[in-house]
Amino acid sequence: MTQQRAQLHERRKHERIPLRFPVEVRAADGGACRGLCVNLSASGALVALPAMIPLGLEVELFLELPDGASPLALRALPLRVDGDPQGASPFRLGLHFIHPGGAHVLRIRSLIYEG
Repeated sequence: MTQQRAQLHERRKHERIPLRFPVEVRAADGGACRGLCVNLSASGALVALPAMIPLGLEVELFLELPDGASPLALRALPLRVDGDPQGASPFRLGLHFIHPGGAHVLRIRSLIYEG
């Protein structure tokens, strides 16, 4: 593990688990992009998208959690992006949830810890 990745790992307060389900990311300008969650924690998610979202641009994130309930809507901030600048492969976007409500956090934690 590189030193940078080790520092990032140490900064995380919440456990991330691999969990795949559909997501939608909407920008303030109305643009939307559907993708797939790669992993999830109580404070953020890593999602794979066909298009790049600029870092630091607040987005609305819709998580179609596998619990059968309606999609969970959260505000999120893209903090990290990996991918091919030519668009040949999906972009992986690290999102941090912005002030998620208590009920949202409980719903996510129930998936993470209770399966």
